[in-house]
Amino acid sequence: TTNISPHHQSLIALFSMIFKEFRIPLPLTVEEYRIGQAYYLNKLMCTHLKKNLGAINLFEKDTPYTNSDGTNGLYSKKRYLLNDILPYIVRIAIPSKIFLEEEIWNEYPYTRTKISSPSLVNFSLETFNYYLPDCGDTEGSFNHIEGIPDQVRSVV
Repeated sequence: TTNISPHHQSLIALFSMIFKEFRIPLPLTVEEYRIGQAYYLNKLMCTHLKKNLGAINLFEKDTPYTNSDGTNGLYSKKRYLLNDILPYIVRIAIPSKIFLEEEIWNEYPYTRTKISSPSLVNFSLETFNYYLPDCGDTEGSFNHIEGIPDQVRSVV
């Protein structure tokens, strides 16, 4: 077991769960955004492969799935080794390799992304995205999706 001071325990409790909802109106349709997003990701991958820069992708898995409500999606899991892109001073201070694991559930127009690190205990970042054809005024857009906490605060 690890000994954590009461001060650090309170900080962990304070920062362990922060929920925000951002509504960002865009000057294009949901379909135009999807096409632009796909183009950008393809261009990013081509640039990354040509220059061979950045994190090393050690593992990739893509699996189609169907939910109980009949929606189809693609589950992707990637694992990145970050040591080569960290500054030298950080690399010498860390005795082991730093990995990030990225899991994506893509049921466009809804996507969920979870980023965690086995190297960093209790680190996890989750984003839930729902692209709607409105001006950001739909209330309860995440109510039908499991895993979204009730205490989400809205920020426009």
